[in-house]
Amino acid sequence: MESREIVSTSGLPQVPRLVQVSEHSRVPLNRGELLDLQTGSLLLSPHVIGSGYIRVQADKDQVVIHAGPYIGLIPLNDYVTLEIVPRVPISNLVRILAASGRAPQRLPESLRTYATQAVPVGQIRDELANAFIRQVQLIGASGLHYIYETRKEDTSFPRGRILLNETITRLLAKGKRYLISTARFERNINTSPNQLLKLALLVLASTYQTSNKNGLVTKQLGAIRDCLAVFSGVTTLATHNLRLSTVFSKLPPTREYYLPALELAQLILGIRGLDFDSNEGNVSLPSLLWKMDDIFEDYVRWGLRQHLLEALPKYEVADGNVDQQQGGGGKRLFVNGPDFRMANPDIVIMEVDMHALRRPVAVFDVKYKPKKPERDDLNQILAYAMSYQVPVVGIISLAEMGKPSKLTFMGEIGMAKVYHYALQLGNNDLASEEAAITEVLLSLIA
Repeated sequence: MESREIVSTSGLPQVPRLVQVSEHSRVPLNRGELLDLQTGSLLLSPHVIGSGYIRVQADKDQVVIHAGPYIGLIPLNDYVTLEIVPRVPISNLVRILAASGRAPQRLPESLRTYATQAVPVGQIRDELANAFIRQVQLIGASGLHYIYETRKEDTSFPRGRILLNETITRLLAKGKRYLISTARFERNINTSPNQLLKLALLVLASTYQTSNKNGLVTKQLGAIRDCLAVFSGVTTLATHNLRLSTVFSKLPPTREYYLPALELAQLILGIRGLDFDSNEGNVSLPSLLWKMDDIFEDYVRWGLRQHLLEALPKYEVADGNVDQQQGGGGKRLFVNGPDFRMANPDIVIMEVDMHALRRPVAVFDVKYKPKKPERDDLNQILAYAMSYQVPVVGIISLAEMGKPSKLTFMGEIGMAKVYHYALQLGNNDLASEEAAITEVLLSLIA
């Protein structure tokens, strides 16, 4: 970051600086960096106020910034930029983000540069593809981005506005009495956002076409072909002509539903992704923020699904945030009565019989914090145990750095046994951690 001297309201010179803090932790700042010392008002950028990204606490000596669940670069004002770093190693972050398939939030007022790095593929490719296809289908239903362009032509069958002066001076003067010069506006979908999405679809299609053919690959190729049909009038853009900053700048506010697809497309293209630990690259994008609470939940559910499907296909990992009637695991908290509040555990393991009937056998909540479950967490999972009437419930959380993953039996209540699993994300081989937690949880329900 360029160093330049700024005079604060306290009269002291200030130099813009980068402050690094871990997520869910705190860092003190000088009062003059975030407070107007004459009025006492906070000096915060509009996109930070009320966003939930941070919490600010001021006392007589200093201002304390409490970082929340978001990671990324947040410019607080002209003086201070906050870099919130993840608890997990950067080397594992790409896998976790890709497995989640969740698009980041953007700070359009703040641009930063990213380097790129290789992204591991394999099963993560399928999760990225699924998320991307869903977003492209949404775009197809909501309408393509387009621009109006002026088209001029000399024709015997005029459409649009007749250019009288050009017709007389250029055509009639040359004896072309059968032609009229015209101009009209035509809608053009051949825009850079559409070109970027089509390019990502073509890359995905190429990847799947070279894969071993199975039911999943065939299904994905069919979905990709349907998505490509949406962009049938869009030309293919070469990667070396891609200017990501131009893509985002040309997108009007009415097309905000493009943003998740565009973010995911960047992770797919060239099987390369953003290096979140470096800003020495040449890819200029708005600062990207990820909410790690949600991403950790997505990642745990993804890991269980991948390994459980291989081990015992009769079990299904359902998302309790989605109602059972829609293929998820959520249900009414109470069986009878006028209270229609829902039970929404993060993970519901279902046993599926030969008639495709689903029966819950275990329920888990996911907590992105490296400590034992708190009383409120236990109260919540015990309420789920009573509602679902399952023999196994538990809480899955982060393991402290340096400590191995571990299953702890906490006790019994009614018919349910309660467990806590601490998952270590610092392991260089995350796939082995994913397999291990699946094996442990299977041993509880099998």
